[in-house]
Amino acid sequence: MGRYTVRMIEWGASVYLKTLSLWNAIDVIQETFETDVITKKVFLKHLEELIDQIPSFGEISTAFKPRRSGYYAFDGTWLKYRGTDLVLLICFDVETLDLI
Repeated sequence: MGRYTVRMIEWGASVYLKTLSLWNAIDVIQETFETDVITKKVFLKHLEELIDQIPSFGEISTAFKPRRSGYYAFDGTWLKYRGTDLVLLICFDVETLDLI
């Protein structure tokens, strides 16, 4: 990660997930350190490196061997992105609450 620690990038990622805005996350990071400590381009590069380390659903299933009940439910959250309505659908096992 070079000049930035993994912990700092993970904290920045959590700020991004809470604000759902890259610009707000950068503002919070820069306000916290009271300096222009990181640019959007550099932050995105580090986020991509962090995301690449997250295991895939297949790798997680192989490691934890989840049990599926066969009863599934869907849930959705409506979002508006650039004037377009989108829905994020999530499928999960109703007994184990595992994401499918």
